[in-house]
Amino acid sequence: MEPIKPQEPALNNYSNKSIQFYKKDNRYILIFADVFFSSSKEDFIIADLYKDLQEADKKCEIHIFIDSPGGDCSTLEMMASEIRKFAQVITICRGHAMSAGFLLWLIGDERYVTPGAALMFHEATHLGWLDIKTKEVKNWNEFSLKLNKQLLKEFQVEDFLTADELKLGETSEVWFTGQDMIDRKLALPYDRYNHRLTFGVVKDTDGNLWESDEQGIFTLYKKSKTSKTLAELNGF
Repeated sequence: MEPIKPQEPALNNYSNKSIQFYKKDNRYILIFADVFFSSSKEDFIIADLYKDLQEADKKCEIHIFIDSPGGDCSTLEMMASEIRKFAQVITICRGHAMSAGFLLWLIGDERYVTPGAALMFHEATHLGWLDIKTKEVKNWNEFSLKLNKQLLKEFQVEDFLTADELKLGETSEVWFTGQDMIDRKLALPYDRYNHRLTFGVVKDTDGNLWESDEQGIFTLYKKSKTSKTLAELNGF
């Protein structure tokens, strides 16, 4: 009988959950099909996720599959602060990315989407669960406007939306299809993501770049060939 080979410790907090986080080869996979709250449903899975993001090898890529209606932007901030530390952030939307989910999709160095996906932006003018007295509403709204400006800056929303769309988002919702994002050249179609995994340029845990030929054989990529970033090498 062959001895059991030691395996990398599994990330076991996510069994049968709408959030999945695990490592595959030299990249992390985060499937976020939930809302952004400090307590997700009955489990404190967001806290587990934040801990695992902190402890993950930041020299790797992270590939994030998003199917989220949004939620609490403070929870998004907590996650994004760790996600941005990875060597390369790839975000994918095949369903819907709304509100905080849309902002998470925006932080990708590479963004992929299916043409029929639904994406939505609006400013976080209030927290729906906040139970406050009438006197306190004015103070909260003033702070909320200040917080919105910071979020727009941090997530570089102005690079993705027009001035008219930003204005509309102050009081309403701005909707996009995945095809809208593709036409604006803000995302690549999802079929290019599958192509990237086989034929793209990837980074290993030591920061080395590798490229594959038509047979999918990877060889070391010489940085002297180009000054382009990894995102540019993969079509952005």
